[in-house]
Amino acid sequence: MKPKLSYILFQFFLLRFAFILCPLSFILVSCNTTEPPPDNGNGNGNDEPKPKITLTVDDTSPTEVWLNLTTENISLADTLTLIRNNDNVKTIELFDSSFIFYQDSLRPSQSYTYTAIINDTVTSEATAITMDTTSHNFSWEVFEFGEHGNSILRDVAIIDENNIWAVGAIYLKDSTGGNDSKAYNAVHWDGTEWNSVRINFPTVCGSSNFTPYPASSVFSFEDGTVWISSSGDKIAIIEGGTQQTQFCLPSEVSMSINKIWGVTSNEVYVVGQVGSIAHYNGTSWRKIESGTDLTLSDVYGNNYNSIYISGTDISTVSGVLLNGNQSGFSIVKHSGIVDESQLFEQLYGELSAVWIDEKGTVYTGGNILFWNRRGE
Repeated sequence: MKPKLSYILFQFFLLRFAFILCPLSFILVSCNTTEPPPDNGNGNGNDEPKPKITLTVDDTSPTEVWLNLTTENISLADTLTLIRNNDNVKTIELFDSSFIFYQDSLRPSQSYTYTAIINDTVTSEATAITMDTTSHNFSWEVFEFGEHGNSILRDVAIIDENNIWAVGAIYLKDSTGGNDSKAYNAVHWDGTEWNSVRINFPTVCGSSNFTPYPASSVFSFEDGTVWISSSGDKIAIIEGGTQQTQFCLPSEVSMSINKIWGVTSNEVYVVGQVGSIAHYNGTSWRKIESGTDLTLSDVYGNNYNSIYISGTDISTVSGVLLNGNQSGFSIVKHSGIVDESQLFEQLYGELSAVWIDEKGTVYTGGNILFWNRRGE
């Protein structure tokens, strides 16, 4: 039996469709891949990056912990909760992608586990073990300097345990046993004993005559160079334990120097009477306005950009704390006779000393010691 024409046409049509379909199927298969779609870490295959927060332990003491927190791909500001040993210990509004948590009032030689949460994003655990208290029995030895008159030490620089300078005015006996009216202005510890030293300053600026005026300040730089100032405007430089040179401040920055600070001998600040600040850049000196006429008694910094200067007025039992750098200083805190309700807005009494530790904690000393840790 001959097939019907309609059946033949139908078979031909299927054959034509198969030839068309097969190349199309080949193209579709060849365009396919066994690789998964791109995933940027959020698990959903789209281009939105995954939020991430990281918590690490930066440092510990017997009762304190410092934690570093960093965020990635999180829109700020946002609320962050810090958890210690499963208890919420701090909630803050986080504005920056990095932050340092400070925890105190902890117990020595204890393990503390921390996590932090922003919305549903949780850090991995960070375990901090506080340091143990020391078991060493400290022994103290007292050294006395001066055999007559009003001997005084005003400043000290500890280079290491075998190299210490202290400066001021030290009156000793002469070779005959009488009172020597010409004071020593420094003592040096060499690891075995203290030796009295006379540091010479120009008697008058520009002259070749020298006088061991009483010294007011000593500072040791990282390169081992030691600068010692007179109670006036003169500075002597010690290298290798021996005085190498001496000079006067130029007239445009002249002051009675109370304190020297710097990281290198090419980046130096000196402070003194009537709000005086001068900066040395390794080549020249320049005056910096302080915004106060109080006696500036101390200067210290932990980097070139953030330097603190304390000032005091003994007559009114008041003071001032400045912060800045070679671009300028501003007043950050006043002090004086205040009652308890005013404390910390103002500090109490004089501010005769300032110091900063490696964590950026600022300490002031006067009638009362204060510290400031990251604004607290």
